[in-house]
Amino acid sequence: MIESKIIDLLQKQVTKAVDGLYPIKYLNVNIEPTDSFWEVVYIPNNVENEFWDKGKTYQGILRLILHWPADNTGIYTPLQEAERVSAEFSKGTELFGDDVKVIITDNPNLTSLNEDDGKLLIPLTIRYLCFKL
Repeated sequence: MIESKIIDLLQKQVTKAVDGLYPIKYLNVNIEPTDSFWEVVYIPNNVENEFWDKGKTYQGILRLILHWPADNTGIYTPLQEAERVSAEFSKGTELFGDDVKVIITDNPNLTSLNEDDGKLLIPLTIRYLCFKL
């Protein structure tokens, strides 16, 4: 199973994209609550019996959710942050591990804007495809 390698590459790209400006809630890692932070959600969506050469293909969605305080200052600052991070996941971005290659297959999409319990949630949907090398 190569899911751990895929997650590792994607989360390293998240670290690079956020660039230390906000905390990141990685998969199964707790963080101290802050007003603004990024959350990583991993959604595999593999197709059965699909192969590239001799290796199975893997695909899915990396969802990054920006948590932002609903502080009556408007939407523009958090949207600029979402745009800044999404630029590191542009279509065609290739991430390489020991024996896997992850390709971002589409530009990130802003899927909705949600307000929940005094927070604004801005999810980015990032589609990927992975080949075992």
